[in-house]
Amino acid sequence: MTLLKRLLILTFCFVLYLWFGALVFHLLEADNETQVRNDLVTFFTEFKQSHTCIESGELKELIKEVITATENGVFHDLKYDKDVNSSKLAPSEYMQWDIFNSFFFASTVVTTIGYGNLSPKTLWGRMFCILYALIGIPLTGWVLNVIGKCFVEKWKRLTNLIVSNFSLVVSSNRARTFTAYFAVGCLMYTLTIILPSLLFMLIEGWTFFEAQYFCLISLTTIGFGDYVICNNPEMSVVIRATYKCMAVVYLIFGLSILMITLKGIGDMETKNAKTFGNLSQKLKQQVLRASDKFKQRDEDNNHIHDDTNGIMESLPSSYRSTIYNQTPDGTTVITDQL
Repeated sequence: MTLLKRLLILTFCFVLYLWFGALVFHLLEADNETQVRNDLVTFFTEFKQSHTCIESGELKELIKEVITATENGVFHDLKYDKDVNSSKLAPSEYMQWDIFNSFFFASTVVTTIGYGNLSPKTLWGRMFCILYALIGIPLTGWVLNVIGKCFVEKWKRLTNLIVSNFSLVVSSNRARTFTAYFAVGCLMYTLTIILPSLLFMLIEGWTFFEAQYFCLISLTTIGFGDYVICNNPEMSVVIRATYKCMAVVYLIFGLSILMITLKGIGDMETKNAKTFGNLSQKLKQQVLRASDKFKQRDEDNNHIHDDTNGIMESLPSSYRSTIYNQTPDGTTVITDQL
């Protein structure tokens, strides 16, 4: 298969996979969006009926201002206000762009996670974000590579230990390889997803599934932003600062473990490919040796046949009990002499 043909097939499969995802997401999420839209229309209708003194245009202006303020974090704490009947409508004292939130935001930029819940709103902030990302992303890749090199040998020893243990139980090479990969994947998932999820459950009040969802979306650098840690303004400054710093450490080491695991799996595949190549080379050599033996045997038979013909031709005709005749197609037949 040529490179161009392979590229066309992969492109077709990639586009098909994107449309498959689009269809599934549409079927799963469109109904919920429609329901939220209908609830909002119902709320507006009932609100206007009970507050006839408010003009529709004034209500729209109020909604626009609240949306703008909420996007900038001004009414952030209303999300966590458990008292529905509270008349508190003052802007929040919680600062989205305090030093520790800014530190966490910087980490999401250089790791390309980008949750989207916090983003620069000023021109200079966006310009600096571009420059900061251009320098910080390669720097982060360098750091992750160095961390991976520090731990890759220990990780290789661990994976080799797992493979050797499974080789005592599973005899088939294919089954042993699959079992080893599955065990390494389970270990990686436990270290990077399950254990941190338990901590996030306790601190954030999420379910176990929601915590796993956050960890997986974060470490794969997708970062939807629907779940983000430490957004509760009720946390004290010290707890929030410590929590944010520990979260950055988790993201860096989680990405490092993910890179080490993928590299380890790649090395195992390379090792298997080399082993298969050596076996193929040995098989090829055996086939060539067997072919040489057959050729040598045919040459020896031809020499014996030529020697026999020479001996028969050297005998007097009166002593020949048989003669060799050659047919037009090249085969030799033996006939009795009359």
